[in-house]
Amino acid sequence: MEFLNWTAIAIGGGLCLLFLYWFTWHEEVEARRIRCAFFVGTSALMLFLFIFTLDYLRLLPKRTNADMITDGVVSGKMTWHKYICIDCHTLLGNGAYYAPDLTKSWDRFLERSGGDEELASRVMEAFLMSPPQPTHEHRGMPRFAMTEEESRGLVKFLRWVANIDNNDWPPKPLSPKLTVSLEREITLAFPSESLVKEGEVLFLSKGCSICHTLGQGTEVGPDLIDAARRRNTEYLIRWIKSPQAVYKELNISPINKGFPLMPELGLSQAEARAITTYLKWKGGQ
Repeated sequence: MEFLNWTAIAIGGGLCLLFLYWFTWHEEVEARRIRCAFFVGTSALMLFLFIFTLDYLRLLPKRTNADMITDGVVSGKMTWHKYICIDCHTLLGNGAYYAPDLTKSWDRFLERSGGDEELASRVMEAFLMSPPQPTHEHRGMPRFAMTEEESRGLVKFLRWVANIDNNDWPPKPLSPKLTVSLEREITLAFPSESLVKEGEVLFLSKGCSICHTLGQGTEVGPDLIDAARRRNTEYLIRWIKSPQAVYKELNISPINKGFPLMPELGLSQAEARAITTYLKWKGGQ
């Protein structure tokens, strides 16, 4: 790099001297000297461009991590084109601006997963296969029925893109930094069999089935499969753990005083999360 810097200084200095030399000429200058100055200046500029082009090509494999382009990365790029992700997202500044830029999407998932690369990959794969539904407040991403293999390849591709030295382009948006934890979503992305089983045992032992059904319509209480599909994870955990607090927030009062819509079951945060995982799992989410 030092060689290129000195080369640039030498060429730039030579052009400055040429300009000063030209500037001192009289108005009447013979055509031969003008042609000579033109060709010398143009040649110097072309040499300048050629040297920096060679330097760019020399650094390109290193800056793009070409050695990290695996079959999985190539497969992920094909998935990117298959689902025409660029119609909504941008990548390295290219594409549409309807949805977030995905150049550093891997870094965002990694940060929100506490630096655990395996966990970030699993959560990202789950998100791609089953993205959240759109609401009146947030735009949503369509569900493409993406396979596990496709989502895994796309994650590898986006991870490779995130490691490209892009000179901080595109620039970061001037918006407050979001620090939303994914802890509540991690177990739901790939729920373990033991956690689902724990949720099922709690669902039965706490008497939830007395008032609620699972996919069989409303009886005393609402169908919880339908509720699990309509409500997000955070809401379900808060509602199962402390229903009265949620009713108070929503300004909902019981029809008959003294008979709450749903009683407090005295569940811990972990138990509420286990039941939520079970309900989401039963609902195919």
